Amino acid sequence: MFTAQCLLMKHKLLVLLLLCTLTLFAKPAKVIRVIDGDTFVIETGEHVRVVGINAPEMSTVYGEPAKEHLFALIDGKTVDLEPDHISKNKDVYGRLLRYVYLDGVDIDKKMVTDGYAIAFLKYPFDKEDEYSREETKAKAASLGIWKDGEGSANSTSEKTAPASGGAGNPGSITQIIKALCAILVVAIFIGTTRRRRRK
Repeated sequence: MFTAQCLLMKHKLLVLLLLCTLTLFAKPAKVIRVIDGDTFVIETGEHVRVVGINAPEMSTVYGEPAKEHLFALIDGKTVDLEPDHISKNKDVYGRLLRYVYLDGVDIDKKMVTDGYAIAFLKYPFDKEDEYSREETKAKAASLGIWKDGEGSANSTSEKTAPASGGAGNPGSITQIIKALCAILVVAIFIGTTRRRRRK
């Protein structure tokens, strides 16, 4: 009786851990419209605000090039949306705050790397240091909005970039949590399977 209850409890735990693991992974969504360089609409009708970056406003000279760059990267494509572990789920306008991945490429970071957005440091997020470094490189290489050496009126970070070094890449925390959950699920499954074989 006790063994049957333990086995049932382990199965419930396994299902719970599996569901937990699945929620940590990115959710796929098809992009149906790009609004500007950091906002788009997915097939559910929800608006998505890209986490950790700020692209020039459409009213500025660099607004349209930033929008066109994001459009070329993701429009009509199925992307993976992943929440940030520091930011809220939605912004004050009700937009989902998400990292965007296409074929494993971090689109948020690519917008900064290519010079069409800045690291948006007004609010904390997992990948602050990484995106700040990419912004510095884009400025130095005069890419995108930085090609004339100035950028747009709203294309400077709102806080100074963090000093290099620090605690490493906070973005890797997500990958570590995912890996640990997967290992835990596998370990429980193997333990349960071994016990069945002994009987």
